Parts: sequence; C-alpha cells; structure tokens
Amino acid sequence: MKRLLLLAPVFCFHQLATAQQTNQPAAVTQAAPVSGGVAVRGTVKDSVVDQALEYSSIMLVRDGQQASDGINSDSTGFFEFKNIQPGTYTLTVFYVGYNKLERKITVDNSGKDLELGLVNMNNSTSTTLKEVQIVDIKQLIEQRPDGMVYNAEKDLTNKGTTAEQVLRKVPMVTVDLEGNVQMRGSGNIRVLIDGKPSTIIAATVKDALKQIPSDNIKSVEVITSPGAKYDAEGAAGVINIITKKSVMKGISGSVQGELSYNVPREFFTGNTGFNLNYRNKNFGLALNAGVSHWQMYLEMQSERKDDATGSTPAQTLTQNTMFKGGGDFYWSQLSADYQIDSLQSIQAGVSYHPGNWIQDVDMTNIIRPLPTAGSPDYRRTTHSENPRDNIGFNAAYSKKFKNNPKRTLDILSQYSTNSTNAQYELLGNFTNSDAVVYREVN
Repeated sequence: MKRLLLLAPVFCFHQLATAQQTNQPAAVTQAAPVSGGVAVRGTVKDSVVDQALEYSSIMLVRDGQQASDGINSDSTGFFEFKNIQPGTYTLTVFYVGYNKLERKITVDNSGKDLELGLVNMNNSTSTTLKEVQIVDIKQLIEQRPDGMVYNAEKDLTNKGTTAEQVLRKVPMVTVDLEGNVQMRGSGNIRVLIDGKPSTIIAATVKDALKQIPSDNIKSVEVITSPGAKYDAEGAAGVINIITKKSVMKGISGSVQGELSYNVPREFFTGNTGFNLNYRNKNFGLALNAGVSHWQMYLEMQSERKDDATGSTPAQTLTQNTMFKGGGDFYWSQLSADYQIDSLQSIQAGVSYHPGNWIQDVDMTNIIRPLPTAGSPDYRRTTHSENPRDNIGFNAAYSKKFKNNPKRTLDILSQYSTNSTNAQYELLGNFTNSDAVVYREVN
C-alpha cells in the first residue's frame, strides 16, 4: 500500500500557435527471421536544403503483410531496421509538413546489409486551394512554443480504441507492444491526465492508457520543454492527455464499446463504458465508468551455439518460450466543477480502478548433443497474478488574473492509494516426467 499527498501552487504562462495539419501514422518494424537476417539502413533528409529530418517515422512492410509497429530516426535522421529476411518490401517515411515518401526495396539472399544512403523528402507538391474559407476549425496537429497538440477528437480513425492506440499516432511519441511510452526515443517522461499524474487512475502508465477510451479524449499535449507548472519532471518531456468535458446544459451522456477477436489464437479483447454528464449554469457533474478485457499471446525462440573446447564437444542450446497474458480492468470516476466567477473555478473528483493481470510463461531448454547420454531436457513454467485496487481523490482551484489573462494560479491537491498483492508460482521439471524438481512460491 502506498499513499501520495501533493499540494502544488503554480504560476503558468500559456502561449499557443497553430501550424500545418499533418496526419502521421505509426511506423513499423519486422519480425526476426530464423536465419538472423540483415540490416537495412538509411538517413532521412530534406532534398532541398540538405538538412537531416530528425525523429522521422518510418515503416518497412513486407509485401503481403500488414504493419504492426515502427521506429523513428535519430537526431541525425539515421535509421536502421535489424534482422530483415530476404524479400520485397515497401519503405514508407513520414515527417510533419512533408509529403509521404514510399519506395520499393528488395533484400537479396547475399547476407549483406542493405545501405539505402540518403532518403530524400520534399514538401514542394502541396496544393493551394482557391477561395476556401475555414472558420473556427482546429487543425489535427497544432505547433506551439513548448511542443505540440494532437487534437484526437478530430481524427475519426480513433473511434472505438483506447488511449494507447491514440498515442501511437502522436508525432514524437512511440508505444511498444507492451504499452511502454517513449518520447523522442527516451522513456524518461511524465504522463498526465487532465494535468494530474496518471497514477491517480492506475498503478502504472500502461494500465492507465488501457483504461481510457479514445471517445473520452479531446486532445494530447506533447510538451518538449516542461516549465515550472510540471515541477521539471520528465527530462525528455511531458505528455498531457486532455479528456472531454460536457458544456451542454441539462443531462447528456454516451455509450461506447469495442470488441475484437483473434482468429488464430481464439480469444477476445475489448472494452465498453459510458459517460453521464449534468450541467446547470455554473455547476457541472460528470460520471464515467466501464470495463476492459485484454489478452496477448507470444511465442519466442532463441538459440546459442558453444564451440568445442578440449574434450567438450560443440553444443547448441535452444530455448522455446510461450507467453500468455490477460486480465479484466475496471474504471470509474465522479467529478464536479463550479465556476465561482469569470476568473475563478474549483474542481473535485474521486476515482476507483480495480483490475488483475494474469500471466503464464512456459519455457523449455533443449541442449544438443546432450551433456550426458539419456539426460532429459528441462522445462520451467511460471504463473503470476497482479491484482490491484486504486482509489484517488483530487481537488483543485484555478484563478486567472484580470490584468494578465495568460497568467494563472493553480492549486492542486491529490491523495491516492494503490493496493497490490502480486503473487507467482514457478515450477521446474524434466520433459520426460511431470514430477516437480523445483518449486518457488511468492
């Protein structure tokens, strides 16, 4: 059980600027081939000014396959895909303000790494629209001095997903298959939800992202130069997820859900929930709750070869691992706000988020030739459960100054409790018998 109490008065300065709208999908890497594969390298640059395009999003998709994950170039525009097997691929590069670049490449059977050299991009083929008027329309991507804003509510492809999938579309942000978030290649960041730490919603950032439906997200702020408002936390930056708040008078609400079925593995994942809002003049009340069910399945194989030394013959160790994980997570939050006058407001809320992640790992070690004639291979299985209960309370006061509306005073108090009871059981046995030769319980 851990407790957190935070009271922080902060003076903040806000300045916004808008820039060109750009859609930038997530980039994708390839699965490792059995033979080890080769590397595909290159450097992304602007073809006109010969300047490196840092942190470009890059996909390398084999013909006949679908995109699944991706990489970003480094600060010099350099990128490298590893363990690529022979075949025909499509290389796609995205960068804010530039036209998408696609190139067909072929990886042969020579076993030599493929050097692409300079991958040049340009923004010279943009089309100028005549006599078009746009009134009070937000762009999908907005640039500002301290970072950028991704207006998730303007992207219709976000319907029926979660915050985890939404962040995959945000420039400069990457999310791996396990839900770990990085900004510009660094995991030293802070993730906030409506300006509050994500630990108020869940014990970890990745759990919090899975529990927020995309239909509840208004925008995502990516702050690359955090100011005093964020207590200088997150060396690489701050990600602030802004949720929707109803401004309609009376009672309003919505229901959302998503369900997917993995045919090869025969399991379901999905989430469902509702939002209920009430507003009357200066007072507002909001309730949202739901449940999500997640499953994942992975199979991995690794091989190590030891050369012969003296009387010991050469040996090969093959390790086969099967990973299965899943669990049910619930979220609920009740919040209220009151507008004292045009310059002052107060907010308060309570949340409850229970859940349990169950994981099974089955690993078999195979040594050939056997160190002793007739000796069996070894198998290890691990079953673990991570039940957790998270309860949070928060209250805030906000004041704008009449002589300088950009100057604000924010006072935030938070209290949360995280209750976890992780447990696991590890069993070891030889493959020719079900008898347990090793057991570890926690």
